[in-house]
Amino acid sequence: MLNKTYEMTNMLEKFYKTCNYNKFLIKYNSLLDSGISDDIKNYLRILNDNFLFLVDQKKAVDEYEKINLPTDDRYLQAYYFLQIMHLINIGELKEAEDKLNKYIKHGSLRKEDSTSLDLYLSIYNNKEINDIERVFTLNNKILYQNIFNAKLLMDYYYLRNNDRAVFFARYIKKQKTDFTEANKKADLVISTFEK
Repeated sequence: MLNKTYEMTNMLEKFYKTCNYNKFLIKYNSLLDSGISDDIKNYLRILNDNFLFLVDQKKAVDEYEKINLPTDDRYLQAYYFLQIMHLINIGELKEAEDKLNKYIKHGSLRKEDSTSLDLYLSIYNNKEINDIERVFTLNNKILYQNIFNAKLLMDYYYLRNNDRAVFFARYIKKQKTDFTEANKKADLVISTFEK
């Protein structure tokens, strides 16, 4: 089992640094087919689904339906986080807000996760966020975090019809990842403002 834990950790570290989803997917499928427990498989599905929203939103929605509520408490927070991200991504903002408030009230999420989710919701609910570019920076050591933040910033400005969205769209395109969904949105943003 230690060997599988090392493989999972290594797979995730490489993905976070390179953002090569296709390579991640090969290793992910290999791990799912190995002798790991159902709880760990489910946890891997939770992680994969978070990534899929940048790659293929329709597939992410379909895959979400295959994820079970974890029986192991260690994975529940990851599930709750994904559940709210899923609701945000499919536009069910009121339900996402209700779930978030419920989880905060019951202490079901870590404070930093609930703060992050509250900020994500604010972006799509068209609420102003002071110093948003200092909240979601692009100077993290982890490429995945930079791209994820750039997508949030791009969406934030795009929803407000602000051409600052183009800067973040170009940043996403410059990274040359296989995040198809994020790249398509970046193309749309660029074409919208550069007519």
